[in-house]
Amino acid sequence: VWRGQGLRKWRHSQQDGFFVQFESPLLRKLWFIPSSNEKGKTLCRDPEVLDISAHEVFPRLFKEKLSNS
Repeated sequence: VWRGQGLRKWRHSQQDGFFVQFESPLLRKLWFIPSSNEKGKTLCRDPEVLDISAHEVFPRLFKEKLSNS
């Protein structure tokens, strides 16, 4: 169960895949990229953007920059 998601089911069930988390001082993004094996090769298709606040793989690396507005 992901943080804050209650018992809601993970859309990808037991499918293999990779999590990719991008971190910079100004931007944080997270993707899940499903993978499968076809003819002995690993194929990755259809990356899905995830809500990083609910699914983060590791905590924020940079301090959050606040605007001066």
